[in-house]
Amino acid sequence: MFFNNILKTDEHKSLNDLSIEKIEVIKSQNIVRFYAVSSSIIDFYELDYVTDKIQKQYNVNIELNIDYDLYDTYTNNNKLFIEKVINNFFYCMKKYSAVLSKAAESLKIEFRNDEFVIKANNTLLMNELENNNIEKKLTNILKNYKCSHNIKLVLDETDSEAAITAQQILDEELKKSMEIIKSNGSTVAEKRTNTEAYKKTGNFSRRRKKSETDFSIPLSKISEITTDSGIVNIKGKIINLDKRELKTGTVLMVITVTDLTDSISCKYFCPKDFEDDGFEKGKYIQIVGNAENDDYEKQLIVKINGMQLIEEEPSKIDNSKEKRVELHLHTGMSSMDGINGFKEYARKAKLWGHKAMAITDHGVVQGFPEAMECADENFKVIYGMEGYLINDTVNIVHKCDNLNIDSEFVVFDIETTGLNPRTDDIIEIGAVKVVNRKVVDSFSTFVHINRNLPAKIIELTSITDDMLQGQPEITSALPEFLNFVGDSALVAHNASFDVSFIKNKVLVNLNELYDPSVLDTLELSKALIKDVKNHRLNTLTKKLGIKLENHHRAIDDANATAQLFIYLMNILNDRNLYEIGNLNENLKEEIDLVKQFSYHVNILVKNYTGLKNLYNLVSQSHIQYFYKKPRILKSNLKLLREGLIIGTACESGELYSAVLNGASDEKLEEIAAFYDFLEIQPLQNNMFL
Repeated sequence: MFFNNILKTDEHKSLNDLSIEKIEVIKSQNIVRFYAVSSSIIDFYELDYVTDKIQKQYNVNIELNIDYDLYDTYTNNNKLFIEKVINNFFYCMKKYSAVLSKAAESLKIEFRNDEFVIKANNTLLMNELENNNIEKKLTNILKNYKCSHNIKLVLDETDSEAAITAQQILDEELKKSMEIIKSNGSTVAEKRTNTEAYKKTGNFSRRRKKSETDFSIPLSKISEITTDSGIVNIKGKIINLDKRELKTGTVLMVITVTDLTDSISCKYFCPKDFEDDGFEKGKYIQIVGNAENDDYEKQLIVKINGMQLIEEEPSKIDNSKEKRVELHLHTGMSSMDGINGFKEYARKAKLWGHKAMAITDHGVVQGFPEAMECADENFKVIYGMEGYLINDTVNIVHKCDNLNIDSEFVVFDIETTGLNPRTDDIIEIGAVKVVNRKVVDSFSTFVHINRNLPAKIIELTSITDDMLQGQPEITSALPEFLNFVGDSALVAHNASFDVSFIKNKVLVNLNELYDPSVLDTLELSKALIKDVKNHRLNTLTKKLGIKLENHHRAIDDANATAQLFIYLMNILNDRNLYEIGNLNENLKEEIDLVKQFSYHVNILVKNYTGLKNLYNLVSQSHIQYFYKKPRILKSNLKLLREGLIIGTACESGELYSAVLNGASDEKLEEIAAFYDFLEIQPLQNNMFL
């Protein structure tokens, strides 16, 4: 066998029936072209391994053309034939797409009714198959085998969690290259050393390498390039270019290129006669070179074999009669959330016929001078900023007038199937009654639901589906809990979450509005306990020596919260603060508002008064209220609101967050009333949710 003679190995069994009929050497292009015949199907992973090893060992580019004669194989052992074809199909699908490589377990290939049926168990994978033209590519493989079988793609949604898994895979692929850079190349695919590694891995080298100046080879997306990609052909925009002369006198050119899927550094050791006229930042370039891990840079690069300047790819055209006005735009001044300068965005907007555009960088206004230079009689610049908003209203208690520290309280906790009161269910309620700062009674119940528990909830709470069988329905468990509460005030740790579930389930199942008195031990502990890294229940109980055996079980959390509540009431007693209804006002100064949770808010300038007010807010956020980010207090925004237009921003905004958390319609209307306009962004912006 020819390849065994070269490699001196007999491990590549599927190559035994391969015979070489002709070898063609193209010396000028460093190509060796093999013409071969095989009477059996060759495993593609073995073929890639062998050719790759020969290329590296002899420093040549190999092209292998195989003519298959499979009649005897097909007729004598049809089962083996089908098995080998399916194995090669899987290998090729992994090679064509990194997403399909990681989601291979969610794909099935069957041979029935004289055709190969490829089943995808969710629409995301089905789209990936179609976008990569898998049906056509696999059909070409069958044609090479001289088989007339058909390929059929089928959507078979049998796994309710499959779409989630596929989305996680897609998200992972989008982040992959950035993680490689951050970890100095540590996440680059491991170097393959044997045939088995080729069989298992999802990242595969290109088998046929073209000449170093052949710009016609298939284009590669930068986001899909790995150290195993071999020779790649990329097109993109030069975003950085650096030239330096080495000690040897050779000029090294380092070009950073982006194709909008990702960016990559490319290195070129310039020959003496190289003319670099025109190679500059902003120009478009095509590069053919070898993808490899650079020992000096400690990251993935492309070592350039040849490159040429090209024209900018044809631009999209906005044919809308009514042009959009972009009100939410980040430039390179937004940390980790923008690349281009405003001038580049403005040039594109003007090309599309847009008459105006806003600039809203994160927490800063340094982009205004550049934006100002883009304004003219046909193009208006709307100055603005996306700020970090702190709702500095203190919410320790709600409707607690006429209550004191010795009144009757019910400390409770619930376990749920998720975070949204509108769509998720309560599965456990635990409660403890406290009077005169002493525990006097308790309540506990599971709640039966008509669906299986999510795996994450089972892992978090240790509650299983079997434990909920035969338990009360919510329509009976809820009245029992309300009867236990009576006229007592409710107490919970992060009460907005627990109370929102109770209020929603009372409305849906009992058709009643429920608005009880509430005290939140989370907010109260922020005012009274300072020397902790955070105010989570398990953190506080550990510091105070309070017993918490089964965290995330309702009755255990309720008991621990009750002990925390009594501890906090004793502190209030020592400070002569007896009236519960006055705590919001009395303890307002005790809470470090700057460290409160921040929301995104979009602030646009309407006139010069608004511009001055925005500058004041920016100054305050950086000088007085900076904590990890420049923060704006909502009360200050109210005072300096004149001349400003306030928007709800993205999914991190106050209104959108409330929607996601299942707030009541009344609460949503209360939040929305503060804003001048509500942002409804494209669904693609929120796919990560």
